[in-house]
Amino acid sequence: MINTERLYPILLRSNLPRETLGQLWALCNKTTPGQLIKEELFLLLAMISIAQVTLSLVRFFILKLKKTTLLLNVTDACQFSYFVNYF
Repeated sequence: MINTERLYPILLRSNLPRETLGQLWALCNKTTPGQLIKEELFLLLAMISIAQVTLSLVRFFILKLKKTTLLLNVTDACQFSYFVNYF
């Protein structure tokens, strides 16, 4: 069994929302409620990694979208077709 008290602060360092961490925990924790076995821990860590990458990509595309929207507000209609084809 994994020491949950020691694991909790490590999970919080992922910078994922606590709600997300709780949902991932619930998906992985199948053997003993509130305790992880080694395989469940590995699964949880992998899912956290995927969630972190996904969150980073979402933030990147939101930032890109904001920049594109700002550019579209300043450009004329001819340049609009360039942005539509670019993305």
